[in-house]
Amino acid sequence: MTHSNLVNEIGYKFICNGKYIVYLFMVDKMTAPIASIIKITINYGTHWFVLLIAGLFIYSSVLADVPGVYADRIVFGQTAVLSGPEGGRGESIRRGILAAFKEVNREGGINGRQLELMSKDDRYNPRIAVNNIQPWLESGEILALLGCTGTGVAKFAVPVAANAGIPYIAPLTGATFIRNRDNFPNVVNLRASYVQETEAWIRYLEDLGIKRVAVFFQDDVFGRAGATAVREALAKRGLLIVARGSYARGLTAVSSAVFDIRKASPEAVVMIGTNRPIAAFIRHLRSLDVDPIFINVSIVGNQALLEDLGEMAEGIIVSQPFPSPWQKDPAPIVKDFLQAMTFVTDEDAHDVLYLKEFEYWVHEPTRELNYVNYLALEGYTTGRFVIEALKRIDGEPNPAALLHAMFESGPFDLGGFTVEFQPGSNQGSHEVYLTVLSEEEKSQLIYKTRVEDHL
Repeated sequence: MTHSNLVNEIGYKFICNGKYIVYLFMVDKMTAPIASIIKITINYGTHWFVLLIAGLFIYSSVLADVPGVYADRIVFGQTAVLSGPEGGRGESIRRGILAAFKEVNREGGINGRQLELMSKDDRYNPRIAVNNIQPWLESGEILALLGCTGTGVAKFAVPVAANAGIPYIAPLTGATFIRNRDNFPNVVNLRASYVQETEAWIRYLEDLGIKRVAVFFQDDVFGRAGATAVREALAKRGLLIVARGSYARGLTAVSSAVFDIRKASPEAVVMIGTNRPIAAFIRHLRSLDVDPIFINVSIVGNQALLEDLGEMAEGIIVSQPFPSPWQKDPAPIVKDFLQAMTFVTDEDAHDVLYLKEFEYWVHEPTRELNYVNYLALEGYTTGRFVIEALKRIDGEPNPAALLHAMFESGPFDLGGFTVEFQPGSNQGSHEVYLTVLSEEEKSQLIYKTRVEDHL
């Protein structure tokens, strides 16, 4: 038996006084250079190997405490809505992240390590989301959480991740409460907040001379926060909301809201909710020949509304915190995104744990979607941002080093989309794009503004 054959995947055997001694340790946590040193040491003389093993035992014990970092890979986690009526939202984010990871992995990864994303379905249920992430945090399986979906989920999952010292990066929510770096130093926001989106709406309507504004919202922490932001944006201009209507999360019962808002004869209705109830509301109101300007928060999704409303979606406005994936003269990051998405296939869905009656099962998404959309571009941008931050870490990656690279290493020019954190801020972008839906072109940019943190 040659010395080169003495190295195997669970440990190393070495010869001492003519006998084999087996030493087992966490080789999976070791860096490739250290593994190479071991092989060299074996070849040069086994009498030094015992001393090397003692040092490596200490080294591997320390490295084993770095969550999500292994000899050949860096692992991230995601809990998101991946099934049910809203499943396309989380799946789009996930596929965008995978596109970015696959792109860098084809080039050798980050210092020889491949990037991996583990995803679990939570159906927008905070309790399930916390149950999803706790095993990862307790076992040290992930370096950070990426692209988790939902305001309600963030409310419960962010403190759990913070207690474990794990970054919570680019959540799909514009909620204000996690945009305080003093309270949540582990949260890294990329997208503009819902407050900034609503401010952009009212600026646009103000430019049009519109003053009679109604609000339709989901009756939960997400929707109520958005409605409050609308009220405050109007109040700064001496205006009041002329009518309010709401619906219960998970339902599409909107008749009461339709009639309350119809009575007020609004010039515009701004909406904070998800696509199915929003589509039902618009369809019902337009069937009564009431056709104000409709403006939706980004979470609703351009493509989802087009699919649900068809021709009736024409002219509806949706705000977005990222540029359009369908723009005629795309920015470099959009071109990269379109190319990278060709490497993400439906086979990737087999790696996801979906929910069925609160038990995990492997299942393909039931709704056919074109995953070239705003949310997939958001996921891709998230992946690219993480990759660039990892490249800026001096030494071995760990959660603290990753956060430091993101917050302190200066702007990240990702190719026409810049992420930059001001001192004390945990939000990297402040751009809001208003787009109008069109069946032919999916969406057209009609207004762009930058809204600062403190309005």
